[in-house]
Amino acid sequence: MSKQDEIQFVKDLAELYVRRRNEWSCAIDQVLETEITAANNQVMSSVENFYLADRHQQKASGRWDQMVEFVRLLPNDLKGLVLQEIDRIK
Repeated sequence: MSKQDEIQFVKDLAELYVRRRNEWSCAIDQVLETEITAANNQVMSSVENFYLADRHQQKASGRWDQMVEFVRLLPNDLKGLVLQEIDRIK
């Protein structure tokens, strides 16, 4: 892998990492909002929406867990570069 390829890989991976983290965070917020709505309305459709939101959160959690595991398994030099890029993106 050339130095330019490595730099592009690190940037792309860091962007994906941040995107997955945001997706996961939004999914959790959606579940919490749906729980509150269901508790306030006590309507069956709210319960159905909760299950859909919960399923979305489970998928997002799975993708986030895979992303974290992937970064953890990178060689130390690449992992360090990816984490630096993630901090820069934040």
